[in-house]
Amino acid sequence: MSQLNPYKYAYFMLRNRFLGTRTPFRVQINLLNTCNYHCTYCYADYPERPGKELPTDKIFFILDEAKKAGAMQIGLVGGEPLLRKDFDEIVDRIHEKCMLASVTTNATFARKKIDVMRKMDWIVVSLDGDEAANDPGRGEGTFKRTMDGVEALREAGIPVNFSTVLTKHSIHCIDFMMDLAKRCGGTVDFTTLTSQEREGHAADRSLWPSREEIDTALRKIIDLKKRGEPIGFSAAAYEKTLQWPDFAIEMYQGKGNNPDFNDVHCRAGRDYMIVDTNGDLYPCPQQLGLIKHGNIFADGFQKAWDIAAGHDCHICPQTCTTDYSMFYGLKPSVVWNQYKNSRKHSNGAR
Repeated sequence: MSQLNPYKYAYFMLRNRFLGTRTPFRVQINLLNTCNYHCTYCYADYPERPGKELPTDKIFFILDEAKKAGAMQIGLVGGEPLLRKDFDEIVDRIHEKCMLASVTTNATFARKKIDVMRKMDWIVVSLDGDEAANDPGRGEGTFKRTMDGVEALREAGIPVNFSTVLTKHSIHCIDFMMDLAKRCGGTVDFTTLTSQEREGHAADRSLWPSREEIDTALRKIIDLKKRGEPIGFSAAAYEKTLQWPDFAIEMYQGKGNNPDFNDVHCRAGRDYMIVDTNGDLYPCPQQLGLIKHGNIFADGFQKAWDIAAGHDCHICPQTCTTDYSMFYGLKPSVVWNQYKNSRKHSNGAR
């Protein structure tokens, strides 16, 4: 595991905020388009996307360029990242560059890859609730397979954090996921569904809860967070999601289209970003395939990053994006929340 200098982090955050400079603190990399699950709500439909995975040398190139630009955290996502045979090498390269390594996984292969999981600074397992809540959206038998991986991590003494999508089946499993996070020494983040209307796919609203159900769930999450329960994102970010007028609206973007309730300056593409499996660089996962973008291999890291930073999206309902933007925008309560999470629920990273 790597060590993160909090003073250096704070210095660059302050510089960016008040001098207008940019640092890509958090870089996510889509390692591959292959997944052993076929989640019906997957916004990118990874098992069916063309081009299976980034070659190892190109991943190393991205890591080198990200480090030169000032990156401090690398998030390994997919598809299912643990399907890669070179996953261990990638994690070692991240740590050689003195950056933190996190992974978002369905944990199916965690038991087989427990040694590399011990190296991770932060682990997020995708799980939507108990078996009845999880399997309708993620596939029959996925709950049991994911929980086997979670148990392997627990047995190894590795903190496990969770990401839960609020579907019509899982929206009543907030207490279940919160209790599981407690038992696993981690946190749980709840997110609303993201549109699949990209790359030729049509929207499927069959798993969407009603607006009343979403609002009830968000109010409960906010209350639990304020009571000190192990929920990862800040109460402030969930309150912004609760204010969202209509979840059929994916985002507000374009000149003159910034809603009155928005006081969040989106930092996506400026302080954090995502690199797709072909090298395309986007501000955030919600923008994959939707906006003009650059490519790290064709344009170079700096030019691709400049294009990402120039997006005109003001705000979206995704709590993760709002939380990151508030954090890098130096909202005190959100900065404090992130600091506490990193101290209490990481795999030894400081």
